[in-house]
Amino acid sequence: MATEYWLYQAIRTQDRDWRPDFAYQATMNWAKALRFEIEQEHGSTPREQLAACRAHVSATRRRRDFNVVQVFAPLLQSLNFVIALISLEIRTLTMPWIGPTAVVAWYYAVYNSFRSIAAAYDGREGTNHSFYARFVADLASIFPHPLNMVAEHQRDEEYESRLPSYPGVGGESLVATFRASRRHAQGLLISYLNGTANWYVEDIKTRVRRQHGFRDFRSREARRTRDQQLPRKIAFLHCAFRYRGKANYRDGLFMTYGRDTQCLDDDFISALAASARFVWTWALAYSEQRGGTSNVQRFLRDMREHYRGLASAEPTETFWSEFGR
Repeated sequence: MATEYWLYQAIRTQDRDWRPDFAYQATMNWAKALRFEIEQEHGSTPREQLAACRAHVSATRRRRDFNVVQVFAPLLQSLNFVIALISLEIRTLTMPWIGPTAVVAWYYAVYNSFRSIAAAYDGREGTNHSFYARFVADLASIFPHPLNMVAEHQRDEEYESRLPSYPGVGGESLVATFRASRRHAQGLLISYLNGTANWYVEDIKTRVRRQHGFRDFRSREARRTRDQQLPRKIAFLHCAFRYRGKANYRDGLFMTYGRDTQCLDDDFISALAASARFVWTWALAYSEQRGGTSNVQRFLRDMREHYRGLASAEPTETFWSEFGR
């Protein structure tokens, strides 16, 4: 007879804090909370969301030095991942082993959208994920809810997490059953943001101890060194980066390993697809405002004429093809 949960027991001997049950439920809940808040705030259809995003950026000034390659190349890369998620959703590919891949696709859909936004904002280009995470944190106020979530450093290891559009929201348990209410969804977003801030604090403390030989942070020098490296703000893309990391590395086990023989949560893939589609739509609307309608229409026309595989695509996969017609 095989040893029960051999790999689980082996991991637990090295990390007593490892909780795959918590990781699984938190992953499901954050995806659901994002979609719920997006659709409650901006509508559920692509056209409704595009109209809401256009209204949000209506006061943004146009740029004269708009670089179409910098903006639309990453937007196309983002679209690839968005469509892939939609394809997983409509073809009901929800077996457990799809989960980690879906999360990675979601992250790169979001990440490339923000690359496009950064280029449209002022032409900036980064070389790593941290660069764009800082950009999103520094410019959080220009984004629509809930992409404008932010945790600001207060003192020592403390951060204050908030949803600027809905101040005063408290956290909710990330392992509770998801409830379709704004109070619950917003609380889940706050809790995941809190957890992300704590994760960055612990990661930085570990690096500081290794680099400088500190045993703890009781001394003034140790605290000063730690505080110099703590991010001033932690925001949506920090959460997304942690979310991808949890699914892509050790915690990827939580979607495929255990006693339960069921598929993924029925709403998980659709929730990922919906939020990725919204972030892409927001990036398109922002690019339109910064670079002009004609550039966006050229991009969309080019995609309609030259994007491969459209003849066999479902309408939900080509949601973008109707924008601006």
